[in-house]
Amino acid sequence: MAATKLSSSRAGFRATNAVIVLAETNQLTTVPGRLLALQVWNVGTTFTVDVYDTATAVVSAATHIWSWVSADGKQNLQLNLPLQAGLYVVTTGTPGGVNVVYA
Repeated sequence: MAATKLSSSRAGFRATNAVIVLAETNQLTTVPGRLLALQVWNVGTTFTVDVYDTATAVVSAATHIWSWVSADGKQNLQLNLPLQAGLYVVTTGTPGGVNVVYA
């Protein structure tokens, strides 16, 4: 099941929130933009979140921009990282829940 996406606009700024609750891969966008936040609200068991700046499913150390593991605990990370190519998120392990906010 792909991530559930919710979009909102405020004062001319548009952001999308993707809710991920399964171990899966998600190509969230294929255009440049910003990774605004990661909000982990359920840590699961051995749950990992890896974030890549890529417009394709080709992931590598060169495109890897962020990682989170269940041992990090619940977090609300305000990142505001630039994306040059797109946003690809890989979740593994026993799933928890994470919101990925991007524009």
